Amino acid sequence: MTETARGTTIDPNVLRSFRDQYLAKSPTGQRWLALLDQYNIELAALVAGDAALRARAQRVLKTLAGYLRTSKTIETKPLDQAPVGELEATMEAAALKASPGLREAIRSARADMAQFAGRSMAAGLKGRAE
Repeated sequence: MTETARGTTIDPNVLRSFRDQYLAKSPTGQRWLALLDQYNIELAALVAGDAALRARAQRVLKTLAGYLRTSKTIETKPLDQAPVGELEATMEAAALKASPGLREAIRSARADMAQFAGRSMAAGLKGRAE
């Protein structure tokens, strides 16, 4: 993620803090981090080799970074459907060029996206709303 953020105004420390404070402490986040660790080289190559995909990924990160500025926004600010939809579309665009393993990882991560729409990042990471 920090590699994709290069060339933007996104502070990589914001992304690292979110990873450490929220992703690493939730089952959904842990799954995503494991997939990212497994496929980071392929993802980086896809993003580096496709200017349109890189621009799209940077837009998504920039939008999501607005939700990550403080623990209060992470805990309370509901995600709009637009960034969730854009993230899903970006994941789908990457999947079109991905290896079979990465395509399956993207499919798995996309299955979690519904739990975020209209909820805060923290609530989405905790799982589906009852």
